[in-house]
Amino acid sequence: MTWLRGGPFLELSFIIKEPARIEDIFSELEKTTVKIEVHVTPELVQQYYKGYPYDEKASNSVMIHKATISLTVHTTRQRNALLLVEKISSELISFSMCFFGSAFDAPEWNQPGIMDEEVDEFVSLLISLHKEIKFSLGCLAYEEDIKGLFDTEEVYPSEKYVISNLNIKDNFQKFQAIIMKKTLLDALQVGHHYTTIDNSCLLRQSGRPLMNWITLTKPEIDKAWNSFDQRFSFSPNVNPSNWPSITVNDDHFISYALTDTSDSSLLDLEMKCLNTLKTLVKPNEYIYALDWQHESFWFNPHLSYGERSWTIPFYPDGDYYIFFPKDIRWCYFSHPWEQSVTLIGGDLIQAFSSNQPAIFGKVLRKCLK
Repeated sequence: MTWLRGGPFLELSFIIKEPARIEDIFSELEKTTVKIEVHVTPELVQQYYKGYPYDEKASNSVMIHKATISLTVHTTRQRNALLLVEKISSELISFSMCFFGSAFDAPEWNQPGIMDEEVDEFVSLLISLHKEIKFSLGCLAYEEDIKGLFDTEEVYPSEKYVISNLNIKDNFQKFQAIIMKKTLLDALQVGHHYTTIDNSCLLRQSGRPLMNWITLTKPEIDKAWNSFDQRFSFSPNVNPSNWPSITVNDDHFISYALTDTSDSSLLDLEMKCLNTLKTLVKPNEYIYALDWQHESFWFNPHLSYGERSWTIPFYPDGDYYIFFPKDIRWCYFSHPWEQSVTLIGGDLIQAFSSNQPAIFGKVLRKCLK
């Protein structure tokens, strides 16, 4: 069984100055106010110290020292975590705890997500670790670890990863919380508001950075498709006699043939669909974005697409693409073989009436009660 699966990840990380014994750090982890079980073997520790060459063919290759340790962390809800230990320069060792950080639980992996109100538990864990281990700098972030505070993008290990090369002032926006010794904060001239804890300083941001195109878990996929099937009797079929592949009984609907598929028309479709959905979806609301044969997502039209290489378009390029909120108060249904889009629900139809994409052509069928 894989110890930690999916993503995104919430990363709690800190740096320790050399010389240091990683087994001593593991022992300190088990002394914190939050119970942490460290599942480590002597062999893993020895492999870290032994290391391996970055380039096996080069006699003077840089040596890589890293280890991945499984943890069980007893926050309010017990969690699996992975601890990544990496020597990033001759001066510093990086420790990064990775937790499943989705806002939604993944019961099929036995992984609780992290609700907004649970983030404070991890800030408290960061503070507890700082008091016990007394590291000079630690932080908490989604999809970022402590190496993101250095003014370098060089592959580690590198002598660019030194305390004097930290740039907290310009990189703080990436992090939920940063804790450091007061002497370090003064030396780096951070310039952010902080809370004093003993002889250390805690810098804190509020709220979680909202993420877009969050992959649906298996239970979420099943729930979404079951809801859609029950409402519209979805029956995918390439035979025109079975189109439009859904049955709409109690809703207003209108189906448009899709005409011009030039790049400009497809861009117009994407932009007008996004702008229309923004009028129907709350800023913090996620809706279903379903792909019949491939990965499906939670989607928020108010957020940027991020760095994901594949998202679900509004044009049915070879598959059924479907967008609807959890309560199915409306639905955008695109048909790949009929080359059509069906708008279901009076609110969605009304919203598109004043912002209609150029690609919407002949009305194939409608029921406007």
